[in-house]
Amino acid sequence: MKFCLVSEQSVPEETVRLLREACARRSIPFELVTGKTFEFNPDQRLRAGDMLYRAAVSMAATRAEQFLAAPGVATFYAREDLLYFAVNSQTLLVQSAGVATPATVYLGSADSSMLRRQVERLGGFPVVVKVLGRSSGVGVMLAESMLSLKPMVDFVLAQGHNPLLCQFIADALHWRVIVLGDRAIASYRNKRVPDDFRSTGSSSREDFDAVPPSAVVDAAIRATRASGLEFAGVDVLEDPAGNAWFLEANFPTYYPQAQLYGGVDIAGQMVDYLAAKAGALAMKKAFEPSSPEASSVQPENAAR
Repeated sequence: MKFCLVSEQSVPEETVRLLREACARRSIPFELVTGKTFEFNPDQRLRAGDMLYRAAVSMAATRAEQFLAAPGVATFYAREDLLYFAVNSQTLLVQSAGVATPATVYLGSADSSMLRRQVERLGGFPVVVKVLGRSSGVGVMLAESMLSLKPMVDFVLAQGHNPLLCQFIADALHWRVIVLGDRAIASYRNKRVPDDFRSTGSSSREDFDAVPPSAVVDAAIRATRASGLEFAGVDVLEDPAGNAWFLEANFPTYYPQAQLYGGVDIAGQMVDYLAAKAGALAMKKAFEPSSPEASSVQPENAAR
């Protein structure tokens, strides 16, 4: 059994270090693979009982992850085949599972008359324009009139993006919930940024001591499950009436925020979860009818 982490230079140092230390405390060999220099040597493929987590988001890292995977390797995907499929419509997927999200439409055109109709269906201005695949709030913009929305969408589409147009939830509190398996193992409030409608990760103890409403935790767990994941950093808004609105289930996710400032051993729990899953997968494989081990197992009451 070993833990393989697919990383890259852009991945924060603490993401790698905390997982490496968690493995060392458990005497589990740790292997670091760099996506952009990965050689795709068949000898590098993992074996049943190993653990695999991709911390980088590039296509190179994704392809390395897919190559490394093998039957019986434990990942944070709910099914072994899901690492081969990227979800490009997470909002629709989560909505289909009954989780509330801000009203959202996908933009493919900057036609003014169409934009006006879409804004009306979203409840009017202001509206949020969101470019997918970014982090730390980059690509999330607020349009307060057609004068700002039209050129904003023109530019985003010209850059080759497929943005979302979303309902703006005013005066909302932004929660980040870390989900592992079927439970939330950490949560914290994001702090508001001066002169900005967006928020960012907090380092204040009071934000980590705050307890999110059950509706926020429930939305995070259900959204993670609907996304086919067993680990995610989920963004949920709590509006002034106490309603929860799912924004995004981030995978991979920057988990060290909750560990370094919140004091929760996220990395250790990640390793323990995958180790237990690897053991369960190995046990299942051993008792499959096609395996030699299974053929030697006889029922207790078998005739002799």
